[in-house]
Amino acid sequence: MDYNLFLHEVTNELSLRYINTAKVKLSSVTKNNGVTHDCAIITENDKNISESIYLSQFYDLMQRDNLSVSEICDRIIELHTSLKAPDYIDASFFLEYKNVKPQIAFKLVNLMMNKELLKEVPHIIYLDLAIVFLCLVDDPAFGRGSILIRNSHLEKWGKTVNDLYEDALNNSKSLMPYKLMGMDEFLNRYKIRRELPYEESIPPLSGEVSNMYILTNDSQYFGASSLLYDNLLRNLAEQFKSSFFILPSSVHEVILFPTNNKDNLDAFNTMVREVNTYELRREDILSDHAYFYDYDDKALYAS
Repeated sequence: MDYNLFLHEVTNELSLRYINTAKVKLSSVTKNNGVTHDCAIITENDKNISESIYLSQFYDLMQRDNLSVSEICDRIIELHTSLKAPDYIDASFFLEYKNVKPQIAFKLVNLMMNKELLKEVPHIIYLDLAIVFLCLVDDPAFGRGSILIRNSHLEKWGKTVNDLYEDALNNSKSLMPYKLMGMDEFLNRYKIRRELPYEESIPPLSGEVSNMYILTNDSQYFGASSLLYDNLLRNLAEQFKSSFFILPSSVHEVILFPTNNKDNLDAFNTMVREVNTYELRREDILSDHAYFYDYDDKALYAS
């Protein structure tokens, strides 16, 4: 079955299945770096919050196992039942800024890869990246999630992008405290995650500090935003007694490589591009090159 036909057949079938209990619509959700997902948006009649079911994975399942539309809808309903937000989650809290303010945080994204998205969301340009803003949502059953703050939200709240930035900066240390780990500790602690391919690629630097560190946050959720924390880079340089390269491993973590030798910049840039191409999902890419924090200048530079 053609993919577009599949989308409409499944949406129509789900609408019939939920005719008395929920509204179902087909929508396209844009994620980081311009990645889009076709979704079935299911909103139960007595709730003001929806669940989004990504449909491409079910199309692949249909093709692989030769399933019917009815069988696919059975699988989707089963998934939706397991994902349904608990009754105590109420999206109306988002209507007033005073409710949202304690949960405001930020993340770093690629500036050029998100040009279209940035037309719709408040943001601040940071080097060749952009700072965008989130409302974090924590739930015991579902873990940590987030709602991307859009220009329309700011208009309703009567707030500015500077208000968001100040509140995000104030909240960051408690909501997403930074975590610095040696590479060995990181790989041992998070064995189930992909291994970072830089480890064996870094050229040895004679007479330099050659240990690598992972900078993220306690949940490893958009942990690259730790770079924005007040005085953190300056404090790390003092701890290392050195300048350091920053390799953007993903939006969730970066690798720090202490050294005062800038000669390896081209090699680091090549590594970053190769990892982005062969190891990362597009939506996890932060940047295509390394950065350098200068110990003497107390400043971060894009290469």
